[in-house]
Amino acid sequence: MKYINYWLSLFAVALLLSACSNTQNTPPQSNPNAQGGGSGQQGQAGSGRGGSGQGNGRGNGYYDGSFGNGSNQGNNNGGNANSALLKQRVIYFAYDSSQITTAGMAILSAHARYLAANPNKRVRLEGHADERGSREYNVALSLDRAISAENILNNQGANANIRTIPYGEEMPAVLGHNPSAWDKNRRVEIVY
Repeated sequence: MKYINYWLSLFAVALLLSACSNTQNTPPQSNPNAQGGGSGQQGQAGSGRGGSGQGNGRGNGYYDGSFGNGSNQGNNNGGNANSALLKQRVIYFAYDSSQITTAGMAILSAHARYLAANPNKRVRLEGHADERGSREYNVALSLDRAISAENILNNQGANANIRTIPYGEEMPAVLGHNPSAWDKNRRVEIVY
């Protein structure tokens, strides 16, 4: 009974946080130029979706227009690669896992460098899950995914205000009941 109460409490808190967070809960529009994309396999390149990083503030006060402009201090040899990684703001996960993939690690490392150079930035890590599993389980899994991403950012020196929000299955990136849709819905979105 304690286990059920724990999950119900967690779910209630997640619903409260999602209701209080931002009134503009629509996911960013797809980037038609993005490639690859999130089958959950280790080392897969490309984010498959997400904004360009320029002018995509969504009116939430987290973005000042300077994100993704490649002006990272101390990264002269890999500035273009780092800028390309900064534009990717979605990290995908394998089924029933909160382990960061190799591609996700590269994206988070680029964001950690950016946040370390800009300690006054605020970032929100929105965890998501596919539709399989109970609501409570998916909220907990999406929270674990967001916390995994937060731990990577913090361990790599991101000195920023980081919030984690678990949405569970409530905000799918792709509608559908097939492996292709599920692959895109198991994700953490980085929102500035």
